[in-house]
Amino acid sequence: ADADLKGFTAEHADALVKPVKEKKAHMCVGLRDRSWLYNKLSQHLMLISGERALRREVFTRLKPEFKKGFYIEVAMNRYCRKYNLPIMVKTMKGVSIVKKFEKVGWIRSLWGYAKMDTQIVWAYIMTRINM
Repeated sequence: ADADLKGFTAEHADALVKPVKEKKAHMCVGLRDRSWLYNKLSQHLMLISGERALRREVFTRLKPEFKKGFYIEVAMNRYCRKYNLPIMVKTMKGVSIVKKFEKVGWIRSLWGYAKMDTQIVWAYIMTRINM
């Protein structure tokens, strides 16, 4: 899980681990609680979240070049989808994150978000080609 979460509890962790432990999913991704509409839509978008539980093989079978930055999240999603492995998504009620602009200010956060988005798009392309 991300280190700068607010409101993340043991119950949230259990909710992510349980489907994997019970073999109902190979990976369970936790989505932070935002608005009702965003919570519904985000389950159908690219799953970029540091809050997840997964079977070991989902991680160990990734190529080393995909085990860094946002590549790892995109690669884990792609691996599960490529091999038709079940993924569950849980909205974590009451969980939010310290926003980048709160930590480093607006200008540095805009640069940080631009770099993040670029890496996510590039990871998506590279995992489609090399996985």
